[in-house]
Amino acid sequence: YFTEDAYKSIEAKLGKFGSNKIKEYHQFIRTGEKNGVFKRVKQYERCYQFTRLALTEIASFVYAASQKMNLIQKGSDSIPWALFDTLFLAKDGSSLKNIKTAHSYNKNYSKTEKSSLNQSNAEVEASKCLKNN
Repeated sequence: YFTEDAYKSIEAKLGKFGSNKIKEYHQFIRTGEKNGVFKRVKQYERCYQFTRLALTEIASFVYAASQKMNLIQKGSDSIPWALFDTLFLAKDGSSLKNIKTAHSYNKNYSKTEKSSLNQSNAEVEASKCLKNN
């Protein structure tokens, strides 16, 4: 986690989707940093920390970003969590190891207006990272 090797592993996984996906992911990170969605954590080789989103919002963010980058195959609900949880931290500095559980909660149990607002916030933040792509 949070190393150059983890980043290289992500590039290898993205290469299976086509070489343009590696470039798109690089741009996603640069644009996300530029727009303050996340910031670089200098204590690690390769690590980014979300600046505004809580864990349940990050789960929605990853889902939205994966859809926008066409990393989720149609008819599939297989989210590429490993493209995010090995490089990113939550805004409180905690790992994203429980992100799948947070996504499951969002999808299956949370029906409140607040949850809808959280999902909307996550989608807006994901769009900020992808607007130049």
